[in-house]
Amino acid sequence: MPPIIHDTCTGCGTCYDICPGDVLRLDEDNGVAKVEYPDECWHCGACRLECPSDAITYYFPLKMVSV
Repeated sequence: MPPIIHDTCTGCGTCYDICPGDVLRLDEDNGVAKVEYPDECWHCGACRLECPSDAITYYFPLKMVSV
């Protein structure tokens, strides 16, 4: 699953700048981040780690989690 952007997003653009897959965009209408290309997400977690407002979470499908 792609990252989930929560309402606490301030639109700072850090996630957009840091994403190595160029998956995220800043929505021009409301000024916050959105996942533009969810199927292209690498699930690297860079956006979540660098988000200053903790507005990004991931939910990994069980098949992606190694035991």
